[in-house]
Amino acid sequence: MISEATVKTHVGRILGKLSLRDRVQIVVFAYEQGLIAPTASPHA
Repeated sequence: MISEATVKTHVGRILGKLSLRDRVQIVVFAYEQGLIAPTASPHA
């Protein structure tokens, strides 16, 4: 198990390397790069 501080450090470094502002932009980037695909919502 890793600590919350470790996760924050990794996220911060990813943001910096990709020149992104926040986690939402990471998700948008991942969609645009084909790293993740939309899935159907179980509540739809």
